[in-house]
Amino acid sequence: MTLAQARQLIAARDYAQAREVLLPLAAAAPRDAEIQYETACVHDSLGFEAEAVPFYRAALAGKLAPDARRGAFTGLGSTYRTLGRFAEARDTLEQGLAEFPDANEMRVFLAMADHNLGQSRKAVESLLSLLAQTTNDPAIATYRRAIEFYAQDVDRTWLNGAGEQRGAGAEGERSPPKSKRQSPPARVILDEVQGTTGAQVHAPPKAERSEA
Repeated sequence: MTLAQARQLIAARDYAQAREVLLPLAAAAPRDAEIQYETACVHDSLGFEAEAVPFYRAALAGKLAPDARRGAFTGLGSTYRTLGRFAEARDTLEQGLAEFPDANEMRVFLAMADHNLGQSRKAVESLLSLLAQTTNDPAIATYRRAIEFYAQDVDRTWLNGAGEQRGAGAEGERSPPKSKRQSPPARVILDEVQGTTGAQVHAPPKAERSEA
């Protein structure tokens, strides 16, 4: 049996039979990065995540085409995360992003790993930034600039419009000095809506505003 035959089985979603073909190939050619990568992917597809890890590592140690190498970083990083090996997931995905900075799929899995490592604020900010950059939803795109603005510091609040920020969050960040605080982003949102839709958006009259 050959790698080409294994790929035909994978294309037909017969992962169990593909695994039977690939295991002896992988054992016979431990430095063949393509075979190692396909073997890793088949194990992942079958839910054998722990068994997939050494094949991913062997694949990344060898020579892979760029698309396959990108997939190997994503596969290994996401597999580490599902196994609870969060620090290894983060390190793998960061290494992958250093080689493939446009790999948005890695940014998603990295945000999950950051959350698992107790860095939820960083994870949310990363996902907000990614959403703003990549969304095709016109309603979300209307607020792109505002989302990007909030993604810089998702914990910041504006008390009475004064640019105040709440105290240190769950990850120990401190509020910036008053001289460095930014103005409320209401103008950013209004400009974004008007610029995108042409609609005139106005603040409610004082009598109708809440006194929160």
